[in-house]
Amino acid sequence: MNRLYKKALVCFSVGGLLVFSQLPCLAKDTIKLLTVGNSFAGNATQYLPDLVKSFPDCDLVLVAANIGGAPLDKHYKLAIESETDENIKPYRYRKTGSKEKSSKVNLKEILTAEKWDVVTIQQYSAYSFKREKFVPYFKDLHDYIKKIAPQARIMVHQTWAYRADDARFRKQEFKQADMYRLLTENYRFFAKESQCVILPSGAAFDLCRKKQQLAFSFPDPDFDYAHPAKSSLPKQAGSLNVGWRWSKGKFGLDAHHANDRGCYLAACVWFEKLFGKDVRQTDFVPDVLQKADAKFLQQIAHETVTSFE
Repeated sequence: MNRLYKKALVCFSVGGLLVFSQLPCLAKDTIKLLTVGNSFAGNATQYLPDLVKSFPDCDLVLVAANIGGAPLDKHYKLAIESETDENIKPYRYRKTGSKEKSSKVNLKEILTAEKWDVVTIQQYSAYSFKREKFVPYFKDLHDYIKKIAPQARIMVHQTWAYRADDARFRKQEFKQADMYRLLTENYRFFAKESQCVILPSGAAFDLCRKKQQLAFSFPDPDFDYAHPAKSSLPKQAGSLNVGWRWSKGKFGLDAHHANDRGCYLAACVWFEKLFGKDVRQTDFVPDVLQKADAKFLQQIAHETVTSFE
């Protein structure tokens, strides 16, 4: 197994002076990856296995310990409670792509099931811009994982800001840019405190929104949001989020979760950060994406990984 590591230049401030250091970015041919998160981790890794397969010298073992809408404190509290209550098994253990039947487990059982190379953690997106929601559970969860799986490198998944038409942004004083700024400050602060490297999905979303030629705009002047024709949708070109959709016969907005473009972009970020290879060399493009757009998203991911500090 290739155990080589590539170096990433990191800049931080000490007493007002800029200091440069090098942190190793994992660059192995086979990586065992465990995500401890929620649906946003699921979004970010949706296309990751197929992306990894497109590189013949790379391999991925992926297991998801995700709970929909789960913040850091939920994962930590369940882990502690399961130490004394064997009936608490909130996760299903199954490797991505495996045909084996999943089994119910707790976090300790997952952490000891494999010699994980990387374990990712993240905050619930609705709490991501609230500093107080990280305390003390970011450190608690980090330390718990490190205690059970000391060989694993814990990486922090920086989630993304919601789409600009989310209900939270309807008030003048809080906009998408504010959410992105605050969540980025929080992830940087707590990642630095625990000496963790960040998987900058949120930064990639932000850069993509700024650089794409066809930017998402709203509302669609030709669409009747109050009385939509069944199965009809407004124009949402340029979106990285699911957006307006019909679900179980109801018309509603999901401005949070990533759509196929967003999932692919995040997967490209994770691939480069984990394997230390240029994602622009992949030939994997999901059928739902245009090749030119996929190339653009690869470029955004590459620029993000090489510039995010």
